Amino acid sequence: MATHFDCIGFRVNDLDDFDTLVGLTAPMSKPVPTFAGGTYLHFATPEGCEFWMQMSPEGEIIGGHPHFAGTNGPAAAGFALDLGQTTPGASTPLDGGLHGTMAEEEGCGCPVLFEVPDFRQYAARLTLPVRARVQLVGFAEELNISASEEEFVQAQRAESEARTGDNSGMRMAVESFIPSGLFNTGRKTDSPPGARAVLAGRILAWERRKNLLSERPFYVLTIRTLGGCMDIVASAEMVPREPQVGGVVFGRFWLSGRLLDPLPPVPVAAETKPDGKEPEDWDDAGESMHGTVARRAAKVPLNFLRYCRYASVHRFLAQCFLVFAPLAGLLFLLHWWVTGTLLALPALIAAALLARLRALASMIFKNAALTPGVVVSTDPLEFVSIADMDTGAGPTSIAVKREALRVLPGHSTALGTRFPCVSSFRDGPSGKRWENFYPIPLSLGTGDLRLVEARGSRLKADEFAELDGLIAEGRIPAKSGEVLFINDPPPATPPPLPKQPPPLPKS
Repeated sequence: MATHFDCIGFRVNDLDDFDTLVGLTAPMSKPVPTFAGGTYLHFATPEGCEFWMQMSPEGEIIGGHPHFAGTNGPAAAGFALDLGQTTPGASTPLDGGLHGTMAEEEGCGCPVLFEVPDFRQYAARLTLPVRARVQLVGFAEELNISASEEEFVQAQRAESEARTGDNSGMRMAVESFIPSGLFNTGRKTDSPPGARAVLAGRILAWERRKNLLSERPFYVLTIRTLGGCMDIVASAEMVPREPQVGGVVFGRFWLSGRLLDPLPPVPVAAETKPDGKEPEDWDDAGESMHGTVARRAAKVPLNFLRYCRYASVHRFLAQCFLVFAPLAGLLFLLHWWVTGTLLALPALIAAALLARLRALASMIFKNAALTPGVVVSTDPLEFVSIADMDTGAGPTSIAVKREALRVLPGHSTALGTRFPCVSSFRDGPSGKRWENFYPIPLSLGTGDLRLVEARGSRLKADEFAELDGLIAEGRIPAKSGEVLFINDPPPATPPPLPKQPPPLPKS
């Protein structure tokens, strides 16, 4: 029997499969504290497949739910809902959902109930009622796809005639939504409502993707239904023929959703402690790197092939390997051993250097500090970044670094464009402050622009404002590669030399 996990390519048919998936994904997951006891472990693949594991305060896995991160299409703006109440889950303290009504006019106040995979992170702390936008996903339990509206109508007529002998019965509209989980039909009187819906919608876009962890395919369809746009996911087995844009999808779905806006602020009690130390559940810090820890780490998984494309040294080494390795292999096939060995040596050296650089770059993108970046020149393309150079052993010291770029993928190159960077630091002679730092735009290391945007949102607006102010005042380095310490006193200048020699002493 197919499960909700199958809809995004995970194979989970029983408890043993669930435990196997936990064992594979937990070491690669990000802990998400709940501020109320327990932790979520968030695992995500590049194609949007998510697994939200639930961990008790004692460190035991007590449950978990799949979710899909969504596409960048019409559903990315979210589903507008007037949320009225939370529905804590019955299975574990970390389960839960939200109950509301459609806020868009065409929704006519239709009720909606959906489960929230990170319920205790944000949803449980909402002040209700509130109008919110939700990233809503339907996991297919039953699915029918029609190539056109006419085919959808004919299919309903045929089903009505087969069931009642009359093809003129009530039919669903092309864009319709029935919150079937809220009806008590077939349920015990005291059983909780379910996050399920029977719905129909027009297909706006579709895509066949592959779960990189399991290598199993699944389908993602963006649809317009009553009240707005949403994504639905289905296993490849449930889609017997290729969908058509403009066609109609109809079926029964389990609903999962995450809050986009508003997000409740972090509780005050979790921000600071009386002794001024960071809270135990503060999770922005990176792991130790070269004996120091970034208090606000980038935590971005590096796409090394992408980084090689944009980083000059890495690109040169990759090109050397791609040139010398095939030539050496060809010469070995021709039994030209000496020449082949001479060409294999630079290929091996390039491969070894790339492996070392990959480990270093991965560590930087994961654990180095987030800093703001602003474009200050378009020809040549250059940007500046600002960073706190304090090592913890001296006073606060702010510096601005100017760097050159070949390209800035994922962002405009217009003057004033803001974007997040990851910055590593180099020791100074005194040990009281860093001597230099090396900002790298996050988009050079990952093509996930939603992740780049999320990391950029962790940078404070006043940091960009301070950098914009320094640019406006001209207090930035004039050349690429230079660092300017903002709060250093200006260098002392010697007094001017006298224009005439001093008078001779009188005898």
